[in-house]
Parts: sequence; structure tokens; C-alpha cells
Amino acid sequence: MIKLVRLDYRLLHGQVVFAWTRNHGIDFIVVADDETAGDDFKKMSLSLAKPAGVGLEILPTKEAIRMINGGRYARKTVLLVCGNTKEALRLASEVTEITKINYGNVAEKPGSKKYDLSVYLTPEEVGDTKAIMAAGVKVEMQQLPSTSCTKMENVLE
Repeated sequence: MIKLVRLDYRLLHGQVVFAWTRNHGIDFIVVADDETAGDDFKKMSLSLAKPAGVGLEILPTKEAIRMINGGRYARKTVLLVCGNTKEALRLASEVTEITKINYGNVAEKPGSKKYDLSVYLTPEEVGDTKAIMAAGVKVEMQQLPSTSCTKMENVLE
């Protein structure tokens, strides 16, 4: 069962991943990221960032969707991580189990606007986010389980 879906451009990142896995009793992490799935060095680096005793698969987004919908993780408590709003939209559109996405860290880039402590969205990313919400999936921004949570619906124009 998917316990948490998180968008973080860093994918797995030390303290953040440990805090969320502990807080939600996660025993398996699925990284859905096309670029990383095809890069052995990145995959090796991410495998070093996961907590001990927690399983990990790094898959292209299409394959992650197929595996989730096929029931591969039904007996696991899963943290599903993606790196950008495009992949979050694909996941939200194609995995009915997803009801909420946590935007933890979206990097600042040219043309982006700050929406939360570490969430900067371009107009295109805002469009993806609105499409996610239109599909009935809630979007929240929260850095760590111990920090405040902001509902995206309250800050998007």
C-alpha cells in the first residue's frame, strides 16, 4: 500500500527520507524517475541514501505505474518518490491508489515563484499541479513531518 507520495527533486535525501520513513512506518521505497532509472551511478548513489532495512526500487515512471497497479507492493508500506511535477501528474493520473501528494522540495529555477519554504513552481509546473488537483488528488507542501503543512489549494491563484 502506498502510504506517502512525495515530490522531491533530490529524490532520496538523508534526513528527509529518514524522517518520513520513520513517521509513516515505511518498509519500501519506490523511486519513479525516468532519468535516474537509466543511470547506474545515480541508482547506486540513491541506494546509499536509503535507511537500513528498507527496500528500494528505482524504476522508470511507466514501469512504476505498472508495478503499483499490478499489486507488486500490496503487502508493503510504500514511500513513492518522484522528482518533478510531470512525473507526479503521470502517477496521479494513472494510479488510482494515490489520493495525496506531498511537495517537499521543488528547486528554484528561472521563471519560478516561491510557494513554500522549498517549493518553487514555474507556470508549467503550476499547470501540472492544477491538473493533479483536478484529478481529485490533494497536494500539500511539507518539508518534514515535524514542520507545518500548507495545502496547495490555499496558495494557487
